[in-house]
Amino acid sequence: MLKLEHNVLLKNKTTIRLGGLAPYYCKIKSAQDLLAFMEQEYKLLPCKILGGGSNVIIADESLYKELPFGILDIDIAGEAECTPLQAKNLPNDSLPPLVQKKLSENHSSFVHVSVGAGHKIPSLLQQCRKNGWSGLEGLVGIPCR
Repeated sequence: MLKLEHNVLLKNKTTIRLGGLAPYYCKIKSAQDLLAFMEQEYKLLPCKILGGGSNVIIADESLYKELPFGILDIDIAGEAECTPLQAKNLPNDSLPPLVQKKLSENHSSFVHVSVGAGHKIPSLLQQCRKNGWSGLEGLVGIPCR
């Protein structure tokens, strides 16, 4: 169920514990929540997407004591979806040259992994490890919640 909060301090919602007062804050936990939010009158107010709060710096105070926008905190996770990559289904320029070459040689061990907005990186990496998928190791250590 969609819950809209007013005058929320964002310092408790960000990784580095900075953040001013948002006029409204809404946690989106499903596609239905997002649709419900869009149907509300709040869609007329400017808003920013927070996500996990690890890739933003929000000032503790603004000129007006409150941020000039509301916050949507999207936390739609779900399972990672995996489909085998096949050269015939992809535009030639959408993949790195080495992957294109391997696919043209009918190499069949490439997969396409798709996740929803709000999917946590540690969870994605655990799923990749469990399923034997590689290629996202560079994401290890990115600060996120």
